[in-house]
Amino acid sequence: MSDYISDGTCKEVSEEEASKSRLEALQLFEKRRKEVLLDSDVKLRSVGSIPVLKMAFYTVLKRYNYAIADNLKKLYRHECSLRAWLSVFTEMGMPDEVMVPLFWDHVEPVLFMALDLPGAVKDQVVHAVVSLQLIAEEGASGLEKVTSWDSKRNFSWNKHFGALADKSDELYCLRDSIDRLWSPIEAEELRDDHGKRHHAVAQRIGVGYPKVSNMSSQECDGLLFAYGHDKPLDIAEKIELIDAQRRRAEDSYDAMWGYVTYLERCGLQT
Repeated sequence: MSDYISDGTCKEVSEEEASKSRLEALQLFEKRRKEVLLDSDVKLRSVGSIPVLKMAFYTVLKRYNYAIADNLKKLYRHECSLRAWLSVFTEMGMPDEVMVPLFWDHVEPVLFMALDLPGAVKDQVVHAVVSLQLIAEEGASGLEKVTSWDSKRNFSWNKHFGALADKSDELYCLRDSIDRLWSPIEAEELRDDHGKRHHAVAQRIGVGYPKVSNMSSQECDGLLFAYGHDKPLDIAEKIELIDAQRRRAEDSYDAMWGYVTYLERCGLQT
């Protein structure tokens, strides 16, 4: 695909032709999405009815369970949508006048949500475990502490989780799953995407923005020269990153429930 700004070499497409092509692309997208949108194999858990004497623990558990399950469902559906769009772009040869509006309106918002969701699940699992551990040990007074921590924007949930994991052999599987969700190269790339999108310059489809890949003041009377372009956004590559992180996020969700079962066996304070 060429740059967003026409260089005069692209075939001219009338607005009527572009609208017709976009409609055809949307129809093909729905067809391809139905082909890839199967039931996710993640086992979403149910908290069930809440015991009155242990309401604090199970209310917090239900709150996080809903949030994590919703994010895992959205992540799976976003991934399927991106796969369907990739198929559409591959099958249909589209000029910029057709492809760019489709990307801006239908692909980019879904892509950016999907890039951020694995990190959101990781944070929610950490928050849930720290909260549930404290409430399991201290009951209502533990809930008061958790409520106070929730109100602090910069509270270090990860620090508390690390301290808790260091003292608990039962947290081994969960700690391992969190490490696998946070540490691999896929996670680093998604965090880099997030940082560029919100704080620097993100990749774009096609050519990419001009890039200051090297600068020199050695020649031409001290003039500075910048050259090159950012690597163009590769949707297929991003889908594979998202897929790998989605599976790790699902593993962390399962591991969280394993630890919940352990807390229940140990007995809960009221």
